[in-house]
Amino acid sequence: MEFRLSKGHFLGLFCAVVWGATFISTKVLLEYLSPLQILFSRFLLGYIALWCLYPHRSPKYGRKAQLLFALAGFLGTFLYFLMENVALQHTTASNVGVLVSLAPLFTAAVSKLENPKLTLSLQFFVGAVLSFVGVLLIVFGDNMSLVINPLGDTLALGAAFVWALYSIVLNKLSVYKAPILVSTRTIFGYGLIFIVAGVLYADDFPWFRNLAKDRGLVKLNFLRIYSLCRPLQHVDDGGGNYRARSNRLIPVLSAGDLFSV
Repeated sequence: MEFRLSKGHFLGLFCAVVWGATFISTKVLLEYLSPLQILFSRFLLGYIALWCLYPHRSPKYGRKAQLLFALAGFLGTFLYFLMENVALQHTTASNVGVLVSLAPLFTAAVSKLENPKLTLSLQFFVGAVLSFVGVLLIVFGDNMSLVINPLGDTLALGAAFVWALYSIVLNKLSVYKAPILVSTRTIFGYGLIFIVAGVLYADDFPWFRNLAKDRGLVKLNFLRIYSLCRPLQHVDDGGGNYRARSNRLIPVLSAGDLFSV
């Protein structure tokens, strides 16, 4: 059991490292593509790649499991990343990264509402607040030059709450013990249904020619790599709270990636 927890912690850290850099990649891509276009292209590429990695049909799940997969696809693939991408249009990547790091508190609050018997210690809340303050100090430095952008920051905060809901749904899906690549591919598939519906509604298809400019295609491929890393977050790592806690590293890593842009 200790080995599995250690493995889950390591993979969660790896996902946080990759995820922290995606804020900058998305920020660059928004110069060429709309938020929906980025969503559609990155998850379509990721979905195809997952089929290549595991070219086998998914097991048959009951209606309840399929509804949970669909809900996970809507929350974690469509709604969260749409809100994040739109937020990046209206605020800085550092702001988005910091606000997303509040996901652990939201996850704990939602878990408590779902299961009133769940005990949340004072140490948890003290640690969450201290870690958030630490993230602020690292990202914004001594001058604390935080620029408030109401629309973008509100969307980023909402995205953190959506991620908390997504973590709860993943915990419910864990009882089905689906292979990681299969469960992630299924979630991606349902998410793509919602994304395609949004793209069709917005008439947002004629876009690919913009990727030939500058670094657009490179950044899109990086986001595809991140999509392939996301299955690692589904490893049994001690629950949704740990998955959410690893998000605290994201703004720090995102701020560091600014130097490579």
